[in-house]
Amino acid sequence: MNTSANEALPASRVNPVGLGIGRKNEVAHPSGNLRKALPRLRQSGMQEYTIPDKPNSRLQKYRVTAKGQAWLAKAEAT
Repeated sequence: MNTSANEALPASRVNPVGLGIGRKNEVAHPSGNLRKALPRLRQSGMQEYTIPDKPNSRLQKYRVTAKGQAWLAKAEAT
């Protein structure tokens, strides 16, 4: 999928956790900075696994916790 910088991506293609945390672009694979940030965010309680019992599942994704949502709301207000 070729997209220009001015063309909006469908919501299904955008990873909200990756926004602003080291994405080279919204379609490419996560950058090294994002890969390093994900474990720290999980350990701090800002995000969690969608399948906590199977951390290595190929279906594994991340979900922003209530603590993470509160932090994001505070960050957007500033």
